[in-house]
Amino acid sequence: MKKWKKNIRSFKDSNSMVAEIIGTVLLLGIAVAIFSTLYVVVFAYPFPTSSPNVTLIGTIEGSNIIIEHHSGEALSLDTEILIGESDDAFIARDFLDDKSKSDGVWNIGERIVYPFEYNISCTQVEIMTVDIESNSVILVGTLDIHPECDIGVKYTIDEQYLSMGDNLKPFNITATNYKGDINKTGVKISITLPKDSIHRNNNTGKGNYNHNTGIWSINNLAVGESVALTINASGYIGNDMTGIAEIVSSTFPDPNLANNKAYLTSV
Repeated sequence: MKKWKKNIRSFKDSNSMVAEIIGTVLLLGIAVAIFSTLYVVVFAYPFPTSSPNVTLIGTIEGSNIIIEHHSGEALSLDTEILIGESDDAFIARDFLDDKSKSDGVWNIGERIVYPFEYNISCTQVEIMTVDIESNSVILVGTLDIHPECDIGVKYTIDEQYLSMGDNLKPFNITATNYKGDINKTGVKISITLPKDSIHRNNNTGKGNYNHNTGIWSINNLAVGESVALTINASGYIGNDMTGIAEIVSSTFPDPNLANNKAYLTSV
């Protein structure tokens, strides 16, 4: 009898252990199934590509907008750049040189050179650069536009006329737009003749000279253009070479003021 009861207890203990093992296996199976489901759901979801870590610098050089890859990751040649209005959009490969495009990416030190036309009513330009692969903006900003024109003046007289007493003498003034981004407008040049010289007549290829005020006005002076004014005056000069021609007014900054004033010299 006792042996029979002992066998029953052993059987019950065995069933309990089996039940625990089965329960544990079932729990593990459920956990694995849930994890597998989450894995499929999470990794099947198309996470967006992170924005590239890159520094771009925009500047104005002459009549070009420069966007330089300064540091960071290489960018796709399909990187989109918007200048001003949306219809001025292009991609990097359009304005990178052949050497920069040869490796298939826009990399450090490589520059986009985008030519534009100056508009005197526009002093700023908006720039936005978009990385197509991550669909993210990597550069947005405003560039100030300050067109420059280097104009200068020369004031000469032919040496042969210096010893001709009171005879008519031609004084030559030349204005030149040496270099710049845009045509120079509203140029005014103040001209003084040597003492005792009397204006008789004048001629010029452009602009108007008022001998009463001594101002030569030129409405427009294109980049690379030179124009001359000849003032014919009588009077004895001798060693008195005190004539001065000086640019006193013009639109747009002049990066070189050293050539805006000229003293009369003989040639």
